[in-house]
Amino acid sequence: MLATAPVGPGEGWLVLSPGWLSVPRDEHTWQHLPWHEVLRGGWQDADRQLHWTLVTGRHGAVQLAEPGRVPEVFRERVQASIAFEQEVPLQSGDRTGTVVISARRDLTGASSELSWHTDLQRGLTWSTPGIREAADRVLERLRSEYDPS
Repeated sequence: MLATAPVGPGEGWLVLSPGWLSVPRDEHTWQHLPWHEVLRGGWQDADRQLHWTLVTGRHGAVQLAEPGRVPEVFRERVQASIAFEQEVPLQSGDRTGTVVISARRDLTGASSELSWHTDLQRGLTWSTPGIREAADRVLERLRSEYDPS
């Protein structure tokens, strides 16, 4: 265990371990998120909330009265899972934007294979014609250059 923090009165504890972000669902069950599936997130001091977005696009958040070391450990674990990351400009018609291609390592030790992802940044959406195909081509090119498996 690297860091813990109480989640609301009687709601349990948030646990950050070397391989997992573990969030209480209720007083008896947990949601265990491997770090390589946490795309981004962080601490918002104004609302005392740790928030995250998964590579699937799902969002999560917990409110913490006393975050302790959670914000910095969260940031370190997400960064530790990134083996490769590159921003690539994309264009479709008159619209331009950026896709981030990343390769993540499984910090749980369950797999040594890299998990590759695409994440659109400002300016484009996946429904923009041709963007999905362009992003997939870039991902495959970078994967073939940087992934030994």
